[in-house]
Amino acid sequence: MLTAFLLQACSAIRLVYNQAPELLYWQLDGYVDFTDAQTPRVRDDLATLMLWHRQEQMPRYAQTLAQAQSLLQSAGPVQPEQVCAVLQGFQATLPAFTERFAAASAWLPASLTPAQFNQLQAKWAKGDTEFREEWLDANPKEVFERRLTRFVDRSETFYGRLSAVQRELLREHVAASPFDPAIASAERQRRQQDLLAAVRLSAAADSDAQRAAPLVAWANRALQPPEPAARAHLQANLRHACVGIARLHNSTTEAQRTRALGVLKNYERDALQLAAATPALLK
Repeated sequence: MLTAFLLQACSAIRLVYNQAPELLYWQLDGYVDFTDAQTPRVRDDLATLMLWHRQEQMPRYAQTLAQAQSLLQSAGPVQPEQVCAVLQGFQATLPAFTERFAAASAWLPASLTPAQFNQLQAKWAKGDTEFREEWLDANPKEVFERRLTRFVDRSETFYGRLSAVQRELLREHVAASPFDPAIASAERQRRQQDLLAAVRLSAAADSDAQRAAPLVAWANRALQPPEPAARAHLQANLRHACVGIARLHNSTTEAQRTRALGVLKNYERDALQLAAATPALLK
Protein backbone atom coordinates (compact mmCIF):
# COMPACT_ATOMS: atom_id res chain seq x y z
CA MET A 1 0.00 0.00 0.00
CA LEU A 2 2.83 2.39 0.86
CA THR A 3 4.51 1.60 -2.44
CA ALA A 4 1.27 2.48 -4.20
CA PHE A 5 1.30 5.87 -2.48
CA LEU A 6 4.70 6.58 -4.01
CA LEU A 7 3.48 5.67 -7.47
CA GLN A 8 0.51 8.01 -7.49
CA ALA A 9 0.52 11.15 -9.62
CA CYS A 10 2.87 13.68 -8.04
CA SER A 11 0.14 16.12 -7.09
CA ALA A 12 -1.63 13.39 -5.09
CA ILE A 13 1.29 11.93 -3.12
CA ARG A 14 1.24 14.31 -0.19
CA LEU A 15 -2.55 14.38 0.03
CA VAL A 16 -2.80 10.59 0.08
CA TYR A 17 0.20 10.04 2.34
CA ASN A 18 -1.06 12.51 4.92
CA GLN A 19 -4.22 10.41 5.13
CA ALA A 20 -2.29 7.14 5.41
CA PRO A 21 -3.15 6.36 9.05
CA GLU A 22 -6.85 6.73 8.32
CA LEU A 23 -6.64 4.77 5.06
CA LEU A 24 -4.69 1.97 6.72
CA TYR A 25 -7.20 1.86 9.56
CA TRP A 26 -10.13 1.34 7.18
CA GLN A 27 -8.19 -1.28 5.21
CA LEU A 28 -7.52 -3.26 8.38
CA ASP A 29 -11.01 -2.69 9.74
CA GLY A 30 -12.38 -4.33 6.61
CA TYR A 31 -10.60 -7.54 7.63
CA VAL A 32 -11.54 -7.81 11.31
CA ASP A 33 -14.15 -5.11 12.11
CA PHE A 34 -12.48 -3.53 15.14
CA THR A 35 -14.47 -3.24 18.34
CA ASP A 36 -15.05 0.06 20.12
CA ALA A 37 -12.37 -0.95 22.63
CA GLN A 38 -9.79 -1.82 19.95
CA THR A 39 -10.34 1.17 17.67
CA PRO A 40 -8.63 3.97 19.66
CA ARG A 41 -5.46 1.97 20.21
CA VAL A 42 -5.31 0.81 16.59
CA ARG A 43 -5.66 4.41 15.40
CA ASP A 44 -2.97 5.61 17.82
CA ASP A 45 -0.60 2.81 16.81
CA LEU A 46 -1.06 3.56 13.12
CA ALA A 47 -0.47 7.27 13.65
CA THR A 48 2.74 6.50 15.56
CA LEU A 49 3.83 3.99 12.91
CA MET A 50 3.31 6.44 10.08
CA LEU A 51 5.12 9.21 11.93
CA TRP A 52 8.11 6.85 12.25
CA HIS A 53 7.80 5.97 8.55
CA ARG A 54 7.67 9.66 7.61
CA GLN A 55 10.78 10.51 9.63
CA GLU A 56 12.86 7.38 9.08
CA GLN A 57 11.89 5.94 5.71
CA MET A 58 10.80 8.89 3.60
CA PRO A 59 14.38 10.23 3.52
CA ARG A 60 15.50 6.82 2.25
CA TYR A 61 12.87 6.99 -0.50
CA ALA A 62 14.24 10.39 -1.46
CA GLN A 63 17.78 8.97 -1.67
CA THR A 64 16.63 6.13 -3.90
CA LEU A 65 14.71 8.55 -6.12
CA ALA A 66 17.86 10.64 -6.46
CA GLN A 67 19.71 7.45 -7.44
CA ALA A 68 17.07 6.78 -10.09
CA GLN A 69 17.53 10.28 -11.48
CA SER A 70 21.28 9.74 -11.76
CA LEU A 71 20.61 6.53 -13.64
CA LEU A 72 18.35 8.36 -16.10
CA GLN A 73 21.09 10.91 -16.74
CA SER A 74 23.92 8.41 -17.15
CA ALA A 75 25.70 8.02 -20.45
CA GLY A 76 25.18 4.85 -22.40
CA PRO A 77 22.46 2.21 -22.19
CA VAL A 78 20.93 1.41 -18.83
CA GLN A 79 21.61 -2.16 -17.68
CA PRO A 80 19.07 -4.40 -15.90
CA GLU A 81 21.43 -4.68 -12.92
CA GLN A 82 21.30 -0.90 -12.48
CA VAL A 83 17.51 -0.92 -12.55
CA CYS A 84 17.44 -3.72 -10.00
CA ALA A 85 19.73 -1.72 -7.71
CA VAL A 86 17.18 1.11 -7.68
CA LEU A 87 14.24 -1.23 -7.10
CA GLN A 88 16.11 -2.93 -4.29
CA GLY A 89 16.61 0.46 -2.69
CA PHE A 90 12.85 0.67 -2.22
CA GLN A 91 12.59 -2.99 -1.20
CA ALA A 92 15.26 -2.51 1.45
CA THR A 93 12.89 -0.32 3.46
CA LEU A 94 10.22 -3.02 3.73
CA PRO A 95 11.67 -5.33 6.43
CA ALA A 96 12.01 -2.53 8.98
CA PHE A 97 8.48 -1.33 8.29
CA THR A 98 6.83 -4.75 8.44
CA GLU A 99 8.72 -5.73 11.58
CA ARG A 100 7.80 -2.48 13.30
CA PHE A 101 4.18 -2.87 12.22
CA ALA A 102 4.08 -6.45 13.49
CA ALA A 103 5.66 -5.53 16.83
CA ALA A 104 3.28 -2.60 17.31
CA SER A 105 0.32 -4.91 16.63
CA ALA A 106 1.40 -7.61 19.10
CA TRP A 107 -1.30 -6.65 21.60
CA LEU A 108 -4.11 -7.13 19.09
CA PRO A 109 -4.29 -10.95 18.55
CA ALA A 110 -5.16 -11.65 22.19
CA SER A 111 -8.10 -9.24 21.91
CA LEU A 112 -9.57 -10.74 18.72
CA THR A 113 -12.92 -12.46 19.11
CA PRO A 114 -14.05 -15.65 17.31
CA ALA A 115 -16.30 -13.47 15.16
CA GLN A 116 -13.29 -11.39 14.10
CA PHE A 117 -11.32 -14.52 13.19
CA ASN A 118 -14.29 -15.64 11.11
CA GLN A 119 -14.48 -12.28 9.35
CA LEU A 120 -10.76 -12.37 8.59
CA GLN A 121 -11.07 -15.78 6.95
CA ALA A 122 -14.21 -14.74 5.06
CA LYS A 123 -12.37 -11.68 3.73
CA TRP A 124 -9.52 -13.88 2.58
CA ALA A 125 -11.94 -16.29 0.91
CA LYS A 126 -13.55 -13.43 -0.99
CA GLY A 127 -10.14 -12.18 -2.12
CA ASP A 128 -9.11 -15.67 -3.17
CA THR A 129 -12.23 -15.98 -5.30
CA GLU A 130 -11.52 -12.64 -6.96
CA PHE A 131 -7.89 -13.64 -7.58
CA ARG A 132 -8.96 -16.94 -9.10
CA GLU A 133 -11.51 -15.24 -11.35
CA GLU A 134 -9.00 -12.61 -12.49
CA TRP A 135 -5.96 -14.83 -13.00
CA LEU A 136 -6.75 -18.55 -13.02
CA ASP A 137 -10.21 -18.85 -14.59
CA ALA A 138 -10.11 -15.89 -16.96
CA ASN A 139 -9.50 -16.12 -20.69
CA PRO A 140 -5.69 -16.09 -21.18
CA LYS A 141 -5.95 -13.52 -23.96
CA GLU A 142 -7.98 -11.20 -21.72
CA VAL A 143 -5.45 -11.63 -18.91
CA PHE A 144 -2.62 -10.81 -21.31
CA GLU A 145 -4.31 -7.68 -22.64
CA ARG A 146 -5.19 -6.51 -19.13
CA ARG A 147 -1.58 -6.90 -17.98
CA LEU A 148 -0.30 -5.16 -21.10
CA THR A 149 -2.65 -2.22 -20.55
CA ARG A 150 -1.38 -1.84 -16.98
CA PHE A 151 2.25 -1.85 -18.12
CA VAL A 152 1.54 0.72 -20.81
CA ASP A 153 -0.35 2.97 -18.40
CA ARG A 154 2.41 2.83 -15.77
CA SER A 155 5.10 3.47 -18.36
CA GLU A 156 3.26 6.46 -19.81
CA THR A 157 2.99 7.95 -16.30
CA PHE A 158 6.75 8.46 -16.53
CA TYR A 159 7.53 8.82 -20.21
CA GLY A 160 4.36 10.17 -21.74
CA ARG A 161 2.87 8.74 -24.90
CA LEU A 162 4.69 5.61 -26.09
CA SER A 163 5.43 4.93 -29.73
CA ALA A 164 4.17 1.87 -31.59
CA VAL A 165 7.67 0.36 -31.35
CA GLN A 166 7.75 0.90 -27.59
CA ARG A 167 4.32 -0.62 -27.15
CA GLU A 168 5.55 -3.66 -29.06
CA LEU A 169 8.51 -3.89 -26.68
CA LEU A 170 6.07 -4.00 -23.78
CA ARG A 171 3.95 -6.59 -25.56
CA GLU A 172 7.03 -8.80 -25.92
CA HIS A 173 7.89 -8.16 -22.28
CA VAL A 174 4.47 -9.29 -21.04
CA ALA A 175 4.47 -12.31 -23.37
CA ALA A 176 7.80 -13.47 -21.91
CA SER A 177 6.78 -12.89 -18.30
CA PRO A 178 7.65 -15.69 -15.84
CA PHE A 179 4.60 -14.80 -13.73
CA ASP A 180 2.70 -17.98 -12.85
CA PRO A 181 -0.74 -17.37 -11.33
CA ALA A 182 -0.78 -20.87 -9.83
CA ILE A 183 2.44 -20.22 -7.89
CA ALA A 184 1.18 -16.80 -6.85
CA SER A 185 -2.10 -18.31 -5.66
CA ALA A 186 -0.32 -21.01 -3.65
CA GLU A 187 1.92 -18.41 -2.00
CA ARG A 188 -1.13 -16.28 -1.24
CA GLN A 189 -2.70 -19.26 0.56
CA ARG A 190 0.52 -20.01 2.42
CA ARG A 191 0.82 -16.43 3.70
CA GLN A 192 -2.76 -16.49 4.93
CA GLN A 193 -2.43 -19.75 6.84
CA ASP A 194 0.97 -18.70 8.14
CA LEU A 195 -0.49 -15.45 9.46
CA LEU A 196 -3.40 -17.26 11.08
CA ALA A 197 -0.97 -19.56 12.90
CA ALA A 198 1.22 -16.60 13.92
CA VAL A 199 -1.78 -14.68 15.28
CA ARG A 200 -2.88 -17.67 17.34
CA LEU A 201 0.64 -18.17 18.72
CA SER A 202 0.80 -14.50 19.59
CA ALA A 203 -2.59 -14.58 21.29
CA ALA A 204 -1.48 -17.47 23.50
CA ALA A 205 1.83 -15.89 24.57
CA ASP A 206 2.47 -14.51 28.05
CA SER A 207 4.73 -11.48 27.45
CA ASP A 208 5.04 -8.61 24.98
CA ALA A 209 8.23 -10.06 23.51
CA GLN A 210 6.65 -13.49 23.09
CA ARG A 211 3.55 -11.98 21.51
CA ALA A 212 5.57 -9.96 19.00
CA ALA A 213 7.97 -12.74 17.96
CA PRO A 214 5.61 -14.88 15.80
CA LEU A 215 4.21 -11.78 14.06
CA VAL A 216 7.68 -10.43 13.23
CA ALA A 217 8.71 -13.87 11.96
CA TRP A 218 5.60 -14.01 9.79
CA ALA A 219 6.34 -10.55 8.35
CA ASN A 220 9.83 -11.68 7.34
CA ARG A 221 8.47 -14.85 5.71
CA ALA A 222 5.90 -12.77 3.83
CA LEU A 223 8.72 -10.78 2.22
CA GLN A 224 10.98 -13.78 1.60
CA PRO A 225 8.90 -16.91 0.98
CA PRO A 226 10.38 -20.03 2.62
CA GLU A 227 9.27 -22.34 -0.21
CA PRO A 228 11.96 -22.56 -2.94
CA ALA A 229 9.44 -22.41 -5.80
CA ALA A 230 7.79 -19.25 -4.49
CA ARG A 231 11.15 -17.63 -3.73
CA ALA A 232 12.48 -18.45 -7.21
CA HIS A 233 9.26 -17.14 -8.74
CA LEU A 234 9.63 -13.85 -6.87
CA GLN A 235 13.24 -13.41 -7.97
CA ALA A 236 12.48 -14.34 -11.58
CA ASN A 237 9.74 -11.73 -11.78
CA LEU A 238 11.98 -9.06 -10.27
CA ARG A 239 14.73 -9.83 -12.75
CA HIS A 240 12.26 -9.82 -15.64
CA ALA A 241 10.93 -6.44 -14.54
CA CYS A 242 14.45 -5.00 -14.46
CA VAL A 243 15.14 -6.27 -17.98
CA GLY A 244 11.87 -4.82 -19.28
CA ILE A 245 12.38 -1.41 -17.66
CA ALA A 246 15.93 -1.19 -19.02
CA ARG A 247 14.83 -2.13 -22.55
CA LEU A 248 12.02 0.39 -22.53
CA HIS A 249 14.19 3.17 -21.14
CA ASN A 250 16.89 2.54 -23.72
CA SER A 251 14.27 2.99 -26.45
CA THR A 252 13.07 6.40 -25.22
CA THR A 253 13.60 9.77 -26.84
CA GLU A 254 15.29 12.73 -25.17
CA ALA A 255 11.88 14.31 -24.59
CA GLN A 256 10.59 11.17 -22.90
CA ARG A 257 13.66 10.97 -20.65
CA THR A 258 13.31 14.62 -19.73
CA ARG A 259 9.71 14.00 -18.73
CA ALA A 260 10.65 10.93 -16.67
CA LEU A 261 13.40 12.90 -14.93
CA GLY A 262 10.88 15.61 -14.03
CA VAL A 263 8.48 13.04 -12.59
CA LEU A 264 11.21 11.55 -10.41
CA LYS A 265 12.33 15.00 -9.26
CA ASN A 266 8.78 15.76 -8.19
CA TYR A 267 8.60 12.45 -6.31
CA GLU A 268 11.86 13.27 -4.54
CA ARG A 269 10.62 16.75 -3.64
CA ASP A 270 7.42 15.33 -2.20
CA ALA A 271 9.31 12.67 -0.22
CA LEU A 272 11.60 15.30 1.30
CA GLN A 273 8.70 17.60 2.15
CA LEU A 274 6.79 14.74 3.75
CA ALA A 275 9.86 13.75 5.77
CA ALA A 276 10.27 17.30 7.04
CA ALA A 277 6.62 17.89 7.95
CA THR A 278 5.11 16.80 11.26
CA PRO A 279 1.34 16.25 11.06
CA ALA A 280 -0.59 18.62 13.30
CA LEU A 281 -2.31 15.62 14.87
CA LEU A 282 0.99 14.35 16.27
CA LYS A 283 2.56 17.64 17.39
